[in-house]
Amino acid sequence: MEVSLSDAEKMFIIHGAQVGLRADGRGPLDYRPIEIQTGVLATTNGSARVRLASTDLLIGVKAELVTVDDMAEYRNRLNFFVDCSANATPLFAGRGGDEFAEQVSAALDAAYDSELVLPDLKKLIISPMHAWKVFVDVVLLQCGGNVIDAAALGVKAALHNTEISEVIVRPADEGKYTVDLPDDNTVWKLDTSR
Repeated sequence: MEVSLSDAEKMFIIHGAQVGLRADGRGPLDYRPIEIQTGVLATTNGSARVRLASTDLLIGVKAELVTVDDMAEYRNRLNFFVDCSANATPLFAGRGGDEFAEQVSAALDAAYDSELVLPDLKKLIISPMHAWKVFVDVVLLQCGGNVIDAAALGVKAALHNTEISEVIVRPADEGKYTVDLPDDNTVWKLDTSR
């Protein structure tokens, strides 16, 4: 997406930088206001809403218990999906936000593609044939800049808010396993301290 500026706009930006002011009144080192809420979606394992100035995102985390045929081939990672609402900016009307959504999703995938970031990824594998598959959905409600920063903050907050059910794994016939929920509905949280 190319942005073209007139000569007057360029001069306005340059002069503002020279005197240490931005168009919105912030100084050169001032952050945009940030607001983070967690637990905003009742039907998810974890969620967050992030407002970074006029950028607004909603993040939901779902954990789904899956049966894995070949654990050696299983990709034990977070699965990101980003949706850019057509209301976020007129540029996203129709399918206009698809490419941008893919870029944000790829950036998040690259950032979380390491056990150094989330050391609990191994805990998602609960038996030689069962795993928790974690989906992270990001919806861009309003676009005012710094989307990747806001998404990174929101994903971290939503993962911190995520609760995954403890399960009981028992061996069954023919090398299979059964998975049951304990009576007390115990949950565990991902380690997001890194």
